[in-house]
Amino acid sequence: MQRLHAAYKPPTRQRIAGPLLDEYYDKVKAIVDEKVLSNKSQYSINVVTDESTNVTKARISNISLHTTHGAFYWRSEDIESTQMTAANVASWLKGHLVTLSSGDLQRINSIATDTCPTMLSAWGCLRACPELRHVFCIPCDSHGIQLLIKDLLSFGCVTDIIAQAQMVAKTFKNSPLQLSRLRQYQVAAYGEKRTLCLSVITRWGTQYRLVESVLRNKDALRQYALKHTPDDIGDEVYEYIDSRTFWTALECLRDLLQPIHEAQKMSESSKGHLGQVLERWKNILHHLKRMTNEYPELDEFV
Repeated sequence: MQRLHAAYKPPTRQRIAGPLLDEYYDKVKAIVDEKVLSNKSQYSINVVTDESTNVTKARISNISLHTTHGAFYWRSEDIESTQMTAANVASWLKGHLVTLSSGDLQRINSIATDTCPTMLSAWGCLRACPELRHVFCIPCDSHGIQLLIKDLLSFGCVTDIIAQAQMVAKTFKNSPLQLSRLRQYQVAAYGEKRTLCLSVITRWGTQYRLVESVLRNKDALRQYALKHTPDDIGDEVYEYIDSRTFWTALECLRDLLQPIHEAQKMSESSKGHLGQVLERWKNILHHLKRMTNEYPELDEFV
């Protein structure tokens, strides 16, 4: 920048994150408002809402929209200490729906939320309003599949093998020297370095990626165990890597989770629609029934 214009002084990060960001936000919001609020012929506003926390742990409720003009993020609001009961959620959302529809709630077509009991109860509160009786209330399919995976991970045998795979991945992640040695075996076996993924408790898809990443490194890990002693990596991890039972259980768990993981990815696709949901869950049910021989707990679960 100095070569282009020696006198030019770039904005500080505080200015970029403050006034400049606010100014650009206002410009973009004006465009969105023009597309959504000002277009009274727009009768297919579909609302997506959820609650989350930001980096400072403030409680934030978010609203996004899907219209004939495309998808828009609309607003995030700090709800502070408000207890988001079903009635409060419905009241908060209805106030914003009035603004979104310029007072004509007939323009609201659907409301998508997660599948927690509070949100499901909030649907009833919204439908109790005569002007919102026509609205489709839609549970998030991805969230439902996430909760299904969570339930499957609570099976005793599944919990154990996930914990063992996590220990293997975490041990190498936390030991730069042993990870460097493992990478040498990866290059020799696969011609490339491969990542070991860790599972995160609030991100259910990461459990499948953990299992898949450990299995993708099976040959390199077994080669590591042949050339090294338990002193290098720890007795437990060494025992898992050297155990056929561990690898058999891990492959079986991948067989259980993979079709459900694929279904979740399809549910998140921009090409997905409601007409695919029932068939997707039928396929998941058929898959779970097929796996009852490997996991007897599934018989009662199904």
